Amino acid sequence: MHAGMHPRRQGHRIAVGALGLALAAIAVHWGWNTTATTLFGLPEARFVQSFAGLLGIVAVAAAAGYGASLGSGRNERQSESTTK
Repeated sequence: MHAGMHPRRQGHRIAVGALGLALAAIAVHWGWNTTATTLFGLPEARFVQSFAGLLGIVAVAAAAGYGASLGSGRNERQSESTTK
């Protein structure tokens, strides 16, 4: 939790994030079952599979963003040490 953030606001942020994730999982589930099964003859996905796949994508994106933020600070420190 950020310093100074009210706990109720944090709970609201978590609830909105969970709702957004659930809606995105429904969209992925619907999209897969209407497109992949009709066009490519692939098996239908269960909602749990769609939700797990979406969680995996979110986790990889979050890890990539975290890694990029770590790397950007490192480059700035290196450039400062070489200019001195």
